[in-house]
Amino acid sequence: MAFPTHESPFCRFRTAFAGLLAALTLATAAYAAEDRVALGYEMNVGGFRVGDLSVEAKLTADRYHAGVQMNSRGLIGALYDAQVDATANGLRGSDGTLQPTRFERTLNDGGAPEILRIGFAGDLPVAVEREPDEGEDVFRMGPEDRRASLDPASALVALMLPAGANPCDRRIPVFDGKRRYDFVLAPLDPDAPAAGATPSDTEGLVACRAQYERMAGFSAKQMAKDPLPPIDAWFRPVAGGRYYVPVMVTGRTPVGVAVLKNTRLEVGPATRAASAD
Repeated sequence: MAFPTHESPFCRFRTAFAGLLAALTLATAAYAAEDRVALGYEMNVGGFRVGDLSVEAKLTADRYHAGVQMNSRGLIGALYDAQVDATANGLRGSDGTLQPTRFERTLNDGGAPEILRIGFAGDLPVAVEREPDEGEDVFRMGPEDRRASLDPASALVALMLPAGANPCDRRIPVFDGKRRYDFVLAPLDPDAPAAGATPSDTEGLVACRAQYERMAGFSAKQMAKDPLPPIDAWFRPVAGGRYYVPVMVTGRTPVGVAVLKNTRLEVGPATRAASAD
């Protein structure tokens, strides 16, 4: 009996089948490495509901995509019906750090939509576009002031990605198109008063205190102001500790205590690849 040769139909079929199997295996492995984290929050100020916030992140080992939506609700929503939609795409470094490539935010409040776009080259925000055009900013800053900063949507993803097991020991740099500021997180002192939270709300969670620090793009008068009140956040580890999601965030405002409380938490495989474009 003659053995099949490389030119025989059997061998051609076997080669094609092996190639298809390899492609399917690689595709399956790629999708298995992609995570989707979807979060929902209810926002209250002074005991009154003022809005809803949703955050969805899709992450692979080297890329990420973030989608954020915020809607006014309750009495505030009746007086001021507004919706903010934002997206961000970018890359993840080998150490898990984020490097945005593009950010876009749209505000709809009954008038013409207000659109903000930020483009990045490497670790530097290099292009800011606004519709309608607001002209030059009053408080300008140099490239070094903007370097290595994140857009607001990417900053929310970074909040879930601590470098190590402690989500409370880090600094998150943000550029919002006009100003540069940092959120500096540190462990929350157990004896420190926490606005709007009870022990039953936070039992078993990792407690952090975040301070907002003005960095650049502010007037001299603004830079000289007292620091804003701290923000307290409680995190829960999910997906084997790969992510730490904030389940409650509180802070004092001039009109009462603001509370952001988690109402939806979904973690699982993403259905399509994250893109850095």
